[in-house]
Amino acid sequence: SYPEAFELLVAWNGRRAQSISPGRVISAWHFVDGGRRIAAWDETGHGGRFGKATLYGSHTGKLLAEWNPDSKKTPPAWAAPFHAEWENDSQ
Repeated sequence: SYPEAFELLVAWNGRRAQSISPGRVISAWHFVDGGRRIAAWDETGHGGRFGKATLYGSHTGKLLAEWNPDSKKTPPAWAAPFHAEWENDSQ
């Protein structure tokens, strides 16, 4: 009943667009390191605590790292904005 993004296309001037598709809904994303990497929050269509943060190379679309809030580990700097939002939603 509403659009859900399952793919993020990253276009660089003069290069072929790269597809980032984690297989689940991309509910938020941001550039990291001046655009060299992209952090995305992917989750089920129901949102909430079922998501995870993923980090991709923006030139390649390759998955570089993941962070899952269930791991109870401190989030890496690139995932911290998602973690802060997730923490605020749970209160």
